Amino acid sequence: MSVGIETLELVNNAVKEKGDAYIRKGIRVNGKTHKLIVIKKGKKAVVMTKLFLGTRNQVETNASTKWIIGAQNEDESWSWLEWSSGDKIPLNINNQQLVDYAVASRVGVGKVQTIGNPYWLEAFINHPEMPDAIKPRGAFVIVVDEPQITNSVFTKINHLKRTEDEVKEEQVFDYNETLKLEIHTHSIIKKDLIIITCKLGGQDVSFKYAT
Repeated sequence: MSVGIETLELVNNAVKEKGDAYIRKGIRVNGKTHKLIVIKKGKKAVVMTKLFLGTRNQVETNASTKWIIGAQNEDESWSWLEWSSGDKIPLNINNQQLVDYAVASRVGVGKVQTIGNPYWLEAFINHPEMPDAIKPRGAFVIVVDEPQITNSVFTKINHLKRTEDEVKEEQVFDYNETLKLEIHTHSIIKKDLIIITCKLGGQDVSFKYAT
């Protein structure tokens, strides 16, 4: 009979989805294997643990439950968000020392501000299993906002010299050079139009880009 923490449950201000998301570029989170909690920007979701029915010491288990939340970087290391201060025994998570973690049966998740970037949330007693576990007990948390362009990168490509350089203000282009535009978006779906306005010869010129 299983005992301890079975899974996480939502209390309010969030929804649980089965859709996909990305841990980082090129690595997809399968919503069927991992829970995906979606929070509207500016809201604070309350999440609690659900214990196995066979857990006899539920009060003691809840009192010793630890919580972590963080995002995985490109080099597979983790950046953990600060949760609470005070004297705590440091946790060793993937060879990283962590002292900013919460101890409670339920927590409010409102520190995640970066829209569209999944964070890993997990409650545990001794050691976290992390998202690569066979049956992970944590969940990915993602903050959503209104459709918007989050970032854009302009690159000048010289086909003769085979070089690529970031474009600066009032950049002059030569023959055989191409402008490459990379647009990072959030919550923009198919059939949405992105209008790009630039100056050519001192005049505003607009282009429509269909997603």
